[in-house]
Amino acid sequence: MNALLRRLAALLLTLLAVHALAFLLVRAARGGPFDGDRTFAPAVEAALRAEYHLDEPLWRQYQRALGGALIGDFGPSMSYRDTEVGTILRQALPVSLGLGLGGLTTALLLGLPLGLLAARRRGRFADRGVLAASTLALSLPNFVLAGAAIALFTFRLGWLPPAGSGGWRHLLMPCICLGLPFAAQLARLTRTAALEVMDSDAVRVARAKGVAEARLMRCHVLPQALVPVMAFLGPAAAGLLTGSLVIEQVFALPGLGAHFVQAALNRDYTLALGITVSYTALLGLMTFATDLLLRRLDPRIQSLS
Repeated sequence: MNALLRRLAALLLTLLAVHALAFLLVRAARGGPFDGDRTFAPAVEAALRAEYHLDEPLWRQYQRALGGALIGDFGPSMSYRDTEVGTILRQALPVSLGLGLGGLTTALLLGLPLGLLAARRRGRFADRGVLAASTLALSLPNFVLAGAAIALFTFRLGWLPPAGSGGWRHLLMPCICLGLPFAAQLARLTRTAALEVMDSDAVRVARAKGVAEARLMRCHVLPQALVPVMAFLGPAAAGLLTGSLVIEQVFALPGLGAHFVQAALNRDYTLALGITVSYTALLGLMTFATDLLLRRLDPRIQSLS
């Protein structure tokens, strides 16, 4: 319990540090939320700055932003007029979470079986094929995979819509494009871990006793090979969320990534700050959940200490 509380306290301190750093960085950037193609009259701009408290000293702005963040209120957006940042987050978060979960599911459904297959067929055609395919998937950026998928499945075959949201068919291509590089990493990691387990004395004894190969892989190799795989899932989840920035832009999905890009372009201080803190909280919770799963899978790992 003490270790759990220490980990939660560390997450809270991380959130506070990220909030302070993001607050300073967005205000250190050149330009401001009202520096655009449209020029406001001095009186109008002064009224806008007063409305968003930008006329106050920096320490007072930070105090106000921190007080709101502690209760989950990031204030109104500076580019989406009459819209609270919390409202935008509630609308965009399910899209990003659905995309990330779909990408993670794609990685698991492809990476684990292919990694086990490569380990079981070590040195054979299947093994070389998995290694070659994973190398190709890792070498291609997300936007290249997305462009190739749109060209094939939309313009050539006409099976899937190219962009937008509205159903599972709109999310299928983005989830696959997001998850493929992580599936490649997972396949290589699973293969390496499975080969180490297969060379262990316990597996040799089980094989000598006549245990069927399928049962050997399922009951002896896979549980032990999952330990490094689970350790990979924390950083993988982080990569899936940050990688969704590009995927959401390519497929015009209204998730956190798309709003974050627009907030940076529009110097929307409150929205950029809210999304940054939300990303940090999600990544911290995912890493924390991964540690819990690792401890459950292998009690020898003191991941919470």
